[in-house]
Amino acid sequence: MTDETGDAALRSEERLEKARRTAEDKAEAMAEYHAETKALLDKTAKLRALRLEKERLQAERDILSPPPPSTKGRGKAAIAARAALAAEKVKPVAAKKVIEKVLKAKLAKDKATTAKPAKTTRKAKTPK
Repeated sequence: MTDETGDAALRSEERLEKARRTAEDKAEAMAEYHAETKALLDKTAKLRALRLEKERLQAERDILSPPPPSTKGRGKAAIAARAALAAEKVKPVAAKKVIEKVLKAKLAKDKATTAKPAKTTRKAKTPK
């Protein structure tokens, strides 16, 4: 009977040791999980604060500076205005003047071409 009692005590100790190791592993895993979660929340809060600050500064800039003039046309004048802006690297404030200049030049050119009288075509000669 002593063998059976000794075996039972040994198995009991092994189960107790296994339960202790499992509890330690669980506690370690939970501590690691909580540390990772806290780090993630801290990082998220920091990034959110940076994003909100950036948005606030952008809103202030938008209020203080007027929007740049639009060069989003499909016509030749808008294309020429964009090309002039790119070539001269004009600041957005001066872009409006460049666009107006290009549009005035195009308008003057259109008026000049429409003001010319139409050419008369020669009639075909009739054979004698």
